[in-house]
Amino acid sequence: LPSRCPGFSDIVTNSIGGWLGFACFSYASTHISTLREKIKGCLSTKKLTLGFIGYATLIFLIVNASQNATNFSNWDPRFPLLLGNEWTGDRPWKGSVFEVYISNRAISEAEVALIFSGQDRLTSIEDSLVASYQFSGSRESYRDQTGHLPDLSWRGKFPDPQDGTGVLLNSSHWLETKDPATFLTQKLRETSQFTLSAIVATAETAQTGPARIISLSGNPYSRNFTLGQKQLDLVFRLRTPITGKNGQEPELIVPNIFANTEPHHLIITYDGLEIRFYTDKLQNLHSLKLNLGLTTLRYLSLPLPPLSGRKIRLDAPNTVFYKIYFYGLIFIPLGALGGLIAVISPKKSLFYLLLFCGGGLLPSLLLESLLANRSGREIRGENLLLSIAITVCTMLLVKVVAASWLKSNRH
Repeated sequence: LPSRCPGFSDIVTNSIGGWLGFACFSYASTHISTLREKIKGCLSTKKLTLGFIGYATLIFLIVNASQNATNFSNWDPRFPLLLGNEWTGDRPWKGSVFEVYISNRAISEAEVALIFSGQDRLTSIEDSLVASYQFSGSRESYRDQTGHLPDLSWRGKFPDPQDGTGVLLNSSHWLETKDPATFLTQKLRETSQFTLSAIVATAETAQTGPARIISLSGNPYSRNFTLGQKQLDLVFRLRTPITGKNGQEPELIVPNIFANTEPHHLIITYDGLEIRFYTDKLQNLHSLKLNLGLTTLRYLSLPLPPLSGRKIRLDAPNTVFYKIYFYGLIFIPLGALGGLIAVISPKKSLFYLLLFCGGGLLPSLLLESLLANRSGREIRGENLLLSIAITVCTMLLVKVVAASWLKSNRH
């Protein structure tokens, strides 16, 4: 491989692995018929049904436990709020920020639409606001209008006078709270939810780092959250027990947000499970669930499309792949067990009806209810249909493939 410099140990271990694989294959090929018969003898409707129930129970317990790893329990209250850089001054961003609002709950789609329309602005979420900054003209500092957080003050060289709205940030000057934004961290930790609304405009479309636009962090390697820019893309890092203290296991990439230097209104919501990115209007949406699928996917070394190193790009094809992967991880094994039960069980219409309802509908409904309850949203029909389709299609496929293999051993 171009990226590798193989040594003697690589050659030895690869050779040993190849010979062991050959030995295992040789042994299996001479004993495969015996092994097949032993497997057949162990299969029964009772055992498979217990296996189905046991697997479903285990996977739902794991899913429920994994949701506890998507909260903000590991957030650090010592971090300041920064605009345009890290506290260390080595991740500068060139651009303008016009306003920043942070709420400690995930607002609904209807509320997002009202904010974008300009009819409501932030009236509907005033009771949950924990930070509110508006920027205009040249000042020594900018006050949090909620009164909860310290003022944002300049670091570096004081900027040249500027008129109108917005503040210009670059490597020479950026904004930060002199004291830690402890109240912000505490309020978001209480709910493990947030809404971040900001109007920003990049000055250069080729910035890297990622360049920090808004960050609640202590240094380049430890943060609670960061909104940044890497070339044309928006980069978001969120600290949870799953994603780590730097929030990049993995970091989320929303493509082509900074393709021009015009101001863009960004609204980011997180309900404890799903993170949603809106840009300028409700229809410009990218989303991802932080769940069991993410936990397993990030440890795979396969070149899967949505995952590149420690990054997930939220392009539309990638998010579809990720969603199918998550539901497939859960429902393909359930469908396979259901298909085996269908093959070895008596062919009665009532039995198939119960198998379809119990194996295809019930687990799907239980999972969607669990996820909806965790994030405080309604049950989504498209998620139910996807999980049912995966389960039933797997059942039918396994039934067809396994029928000839097990027909001599039906119970």
